[in-house]
Amino acid sequence: MVRARVGDDPTVLGSKGRLFVVTTGAARRCCVGAVCLVALFPTWSRMMEQPGLPGRGGGAAPDMAEVRARVTDPRGAVVSDVPWQVAWYCERTSLWLPPVVQEDPASASVPEQIAAIYLSPQVLRYGKGEKVDAWQRMFLGRSRPDGFSRALRLPAGGRLFLRETAG
Repeated sequence: MVRARVGDDPTVLGSKGRLFVVTTGAARRCCVGAVCLVALFPTWSRMMEQPGLPGRGGGAAPDMAEVRARVTDPRGAVVSDVPWQVAWYCERTSLWLPPVVQEDPASASVPEQIAAIYLSPQVLRYGKGEKVDAWQRMFLGRSRPDGFSRALRLPAGGRLFLRETAG
């Protein structure tokens, strides 16, 4: 067995290339901290790349404030891909995006109780099996549902379609 000394920390080198480190308390805490940072890096980087998450720079809060301000009828429901956010932050009834049977949701009839459609940037992350292609086209501005205004672009990247009023 070979012994080496680095500064004040005794280090023991094992046989056959194995390294056994016997360190002081401060060095051990630094090592544990470094391992924790390395382990958490993938989670942190994933959170930072998704602009619609509530943890990043306010996240969806600016969009939710805008939805709450623009959907004035508290009894009007909002259809969304993130209904839990709309329900929690806006205090409005919210429903999941319905599965689109027709190729174009613009041709579908929308019940009168639906006051708005909110699409978050997360709608672009759904896979092909989720059948949200038509909603993704709506988010990108390639179509809009009948009876609703053009999409309002919201601060955190979401799109809001408001029901057009007769008159």
